[in-house]
Amino acid sequence: TGWTQGTVAATDVNVRVFDTNIVQLAQTIVNNGANPVVIVGPGDSGSSTFMGAGGDKVTLVGLLWGGNGSGTQFVYSPLTNIEAELGPLTTH
Repeated sequence: TGWTQGTVAATDVNVRVFDTNIVQLAQTIVNNGANPVVIVGPGDSGSSTFMGAGGDKVTLVGLLWGGNGSGTQFVYSPLTNIEAELGPLTTH
C-alpha cells in the first residue's frame, strides 16, 4: 500500500490470528482514526512500522503482521518484544 499513517489505538493487546488458535501477546493496534482511507492491504505483512521522532526523523517500532478486512486498521509486533524473543537488532 506504500507509505501510510495511522494512530495507535491500543497497546499491549493480545490478538488472535484470524482463522487459527494462535494468540499474539502484547501487540499494538493502529487505525486510521475517523478517516476512511485504507492504511493496510494484502502483502503488507512484514512491513516495518515507524513512529515520528521529530522533523524528518523516525524510529523503528515494530513489524506489521495483520489487518482488518477493510484495511483501516493493522496490528504490529513491537520491536522490544521481537528483540526479547530473538535477541537485539543488528545493523550493518
